[in-house]
Amino acid sequence: MDSSKAQRQPKTIRLSIKYLLSLPDRLCNPPPAVGKVRSCGVTPLFKVKLEDVLARTHLPPLGLKDFEEWLLFVENAPENLYFILWLREYTRRYNQWAVRTKAKSATRAVSPTFSVDSDDSDAPAPFAAFEYHVSPGPADPCPSLALFYQRAKQTFLTPGAPYELNVASDVLAPFHTYPASPTSPRGFGCFSPNPSQQSSYTFSHPDPAIFADLDVITTTALRASLDRFVLAAYSNVGTNRGLCGLVGGCAIATAGSLPIWVASFVEGWVRWLRFAALPGLWLGLTIVVASLHGLHDDLHLW
Repeated sequence: MDSSKAQRQPKTIRLSIKYLLSLPDRLCNPPPAVGKVRSCGVTPLFKVKLEDVLARTHLPPLGLKDFEEWLLFVENAPENLYFILWLREYTRRYNQWAVRTKAKSATRAVSPTFSVDSDDSDAPAPFAAFEYHVSPGPADPCPSLALFYQRAKQTFLTPGAPYELNVASDVLAPFHTYPASPTSPRGFGCFSPNPSQQSSYTFSHPDPAIFADLDVITTTALRASLDRFVLAAYSNVGTNRGLCGLVGGCAIATAGSLPIWVASFVEGWVRWLRFAALPGLWLGLTIVVASLHGLHDDLHLW
């Protein structure tokens, strides 16, 4: 892991008179906003990566289970998430099968052959160059991997499937055609070399590279859903609590400021005494703005 990318502990700053004197300047010149700046406020930028969510590195309310529930009950489109998780597991199993097959091919019987150098064509056979040639046999298919792919095909790639992917039909067309020969492009057909055994392997398990287009399409749609999910996770207030916050904030702002203003006009107080209404007004407006943005603290003031 790169040390420059590792998280470091923030620097500690000792309180001094210099920093206290620079407080007004720092308040009047804040750092630039990081996020989407709008006319009425700033939307914070939370860099939540899809890879981190799929790897379960986030805790609630940004965990994988929370994201799945969002897709299930809000967007009604969990098929992209399920397909991506299946494709990762399928790729892992396929790579393990490919490694085992390669190891078996390397340990096959070695057949010796003789080759005679062109400059010494009259040399007897015992003096000829002796070489070894490994005869790699065709890879035997994995029944469990083929069944794993076939179940996913019936779940995601078949018209009318329970979790049919919402993609163009031309993208799914190659998966609707049964591979007719072991020499299909992109590793689509992985059959047994023995014709008598091919009937027992009804389904093939294609190379994961054939899902490249589907991977791009579903990942793009999933990232868009994740962005909407993260924005929704900002708030922790429902409709009822938001309305309660609006009413309570208006009540606090009115009760904390209106009596002081009325008394100042009626009694003829000094104008500077009207600033006493600012704390109540500030607290009430803070609660109102927070409720409008769907935020609520744990201090139930009403």
